[in-house]
Amino acid sequence: MMPTGTCPYDGTPIHPGTLQCPRCGTLFYPAAPASSNTGKAVAIVIGVVVLFVVITIVLAAVLYVMVSGLIGSGDPSLPIVSWTGHSLQAGSGDDWEFRVASISQATPFGDLRVGVLRGSAMELGPDSLAPLSPVLGTPGGPHLNVSDNDGSTTLTSGDTFVLGNAQPGQAYTVELFWFASGAVIAQKAIST
Repeated sequence: MMPTGTCPYDGTPIHPGTLQCPRCGTLFYPAAPASSNTGKAVAIVIGVVVLFVVITIVLAAVLYVMVSGLIGSGDPSLPIVSWTGHSLQAGSGDDWEFRVASISQATPFGDLRVGVLRGSAMELGPDSLAPLSPVLGTPGGPHLNVSDNDGSTTLTSGDTFVLGNAQPGQAYTVELFWFASGAVIAQKAIST
């Protein structure tokens, strides 16, 4: 295979573009085009740009899902509870009283559970608030009394909680749970 342009036997010039020598019959193959690295470079650049766009879209979607859960209205059925300060009941020695300062919606006692932690361990409960004036624990040991002050059978502002026979020098946390999901909706820390 000789380059196009001359006969391989006698060197006679051959017209460019001829695929076969008219004198001897030798076949000529067209020269392969010069390889171009520009095409490869452009393909790589396009691939990288597409990759970055895909990554950006995926990250934006993940961020959207994360943030929408944080700033959404949440479960509209969960009440928001705030507490008054706690105080030692006069003459009781070791009974600590606090009240519901406010609640976003009157909530039936049956929708709530209450538990008491001493440090990080569950000391009492969790148990349902469904019965009126429930008592967790025993009167002789640590216990929690809940009083429905307005008699509505719902947790409302002013309802009283008393943590009785609390041991001195301990950190207690009273937790209010949403019964259906077990989610903690309010906590009250008491250091004795």
